[in-house]
Amino acid sequence: MEPVSKWFDALYISYAQKLVKMAVRMGFSEQDGQDLMQDAFLLLLSKAELFRNGHDNPAAFLILLPVSQGQPASRPERGGHGAPHRLL
Repeated sequence: MEPVSKWFDALYISYAQKLVKMAVRMGFSEQDGQDLMQDAFLLLLSKAELFRNGHDNPAAFLILLPVSQGQPASRPERGGHGAPHRLL
C-alpha cells in the first residue's frame, strides 16, 4: 500500500480547488472556502487509515464536509423563482 503522504497528496491535487469553488458557489467567500477546504483535508488526514482501508469514500467525504460546516451566505432572490435556496 502506498504511503499516506502520497495518497493524501493525490487527493489534495484532485479535490482542493474543487472544494473551494464549490464553497464559493454555495455563497461562502473565497477565504472561507479556503478555510473549509483546509479543515476538510485536516479532518481527512486524521482519518486516513480508515479511508485507505476501504471503509469509506474519501471523495464523498471531502465533497459533503463543506456543506455541513456552516450556513452559506444569503443570496439575492433570482427573478421569479421563489425563495433563495438554503442548503442547511
